[in-house]
Amino acid sequence: MVCKPRSFKTLIGTFGVALMASLTLGAVGVASASAATQHWYVGGTKLAEGTPTSITPKGTTSFNLAWKFQGINFEFKCTSQEGNGTIENPAGGGAGTDYGSSLVLSGCKGVRPVGAPCEIIGGSINMGTNGVADEFEAKPAVKFSQLGSAFTEIWLSGCSYKAYNPYVLEGSFTGIANSTTSSLEFTKASSAIHFGAFQYPVTLVGSSHLETTGGQTVTVAP
Repeated sequence: MVCKPRSFKTLIGTFGVALMASLTLGAVGVASASAATQHWYVGGTKLAEGTPTSITPKGTTSFNLAWKFQGINFEFKCTSQEGNGTIENPAGGGAGTDYGSSLVLSGCKGVRPVGAPCEIIGGSINMGTNGVADEFEAKPAVKFSQLGSAFTEIWLSGCSYKAYNPYVLEGSFTGIANSTTSSLEFTKASSAIHFGAFQYPVTLVGSSHLETTGGQTVTVAP
């Protein structure tokens, strides 16, 4: 029996399939390598796995909370922050967690609408969150998601028109690690918060320096 050689067309087709498979596997490998698992560091040392550690945020800048509703721009500036949380690098090497934490923004004053700003009843915002060490735009970060059905409810007063109360904040917001200041920076781009059934986007902008209850700096890195 004589075996006929494969045609040039068949050889090219076989080579093409092999090349595509190689490129696909290579792309998967690059994607996997680029997404490094992030962990918690305390005082510059990686936190031991399975060691829950209490932390608290320290203010480095004020926070601004803003949204647009029915053509009106709302903005509130909060001058101080406090709260608590428990971080842990899980046993087995998983991404660092921050569970059952709170971020309390206080000293909140209306900035917009200009001329007749509304005020937040009580002057503070208490947000309940769960966090996980993550990446944002290829940088170490911490993503905070709502704890329960929402972060919080905001009630406004003193508006020059009828306010749509309450403003229920839902979604997530991400703090991007700044290695120079050892803080988490929250930007418009990293905000994925919305309120109400209308899904109006809300931005949270500011930064927070995390510390243990003993005063050691807390950071996130691979």
